[in-house]
Amino acid sequence: MFVPLAILLSYILRTASVARYTVSVGPFVPPEARL
Repeated sequence: MFVPLAILLSYILRTASVARYTVSVGPFVPPEARL
């Protein structure tokens, strides 16, 4: 029962970090450099 919970938690943390990085850096990066 612990493994699915750990996978879910790691997925949530990774998604949150990626979203935060995109929000903080996105507006300042040109679209062609964002690819």
